[in-house]
Amino acid sequence: MERLVYLGQNKQLFIFTPENGSNEQLTYSLQDGENMPAIWPVWSPDSRWIAYFQAPTNKHNARICITEVEGIEVRVLADLSDRIPNYIKWCPNSKYIATIEQVEKLQMVVYSIDGSRKIILDEGSPIFFDWTPDGCGIVAHLINPFNNKSSVRFYSIEDSNLDYV
Repeated sequence: MERLVYLGQNKQLFIFTPENGSNEQLTYSLQDGENMPAIWPVWSPDSRWIAYFQAPTNKHNARICITEVEGIEVRVLADLSDRIPNYIKWCPNSKYIATIEQVEKLQMVVYSIDGSRKIILDEGSPIFFDWTPDGCGIVAHLINPFNNKSSVRFYSIEDSNLDYV
């Protein structure tokens, strides 16, 4: 079934199903009285989840969230108290998401969708990255802002001893 996720006028995510013309609201504010917009939605490769950022408000920090498309489960994977979210990408096996976040510099962070792991891949500012086809690693083009050198680096998500430049 073909479906489209989009940002509605109320700044929440909706799913449009062309087959029957339905529009269903997918996200809601997590607490009464708060209106945290859901932005940059990304489908998981298995089409079970949608990952997105909740934009910061004057009451709350930005968050990284995932929600089940066919269920009611919503998970807050991270509270970005000191970070600004820039980009999000699922791994091919739908077990992890990688994000680019701004701290003092750009930083790539990997989160397991069950919330058990947060891996900061901090070897410079990532410019481009992609997951390996099996979802067990990331290849990234990094720029070191202090010495203006760049490198291509492989990060193993399962075993950091396998990382290499």
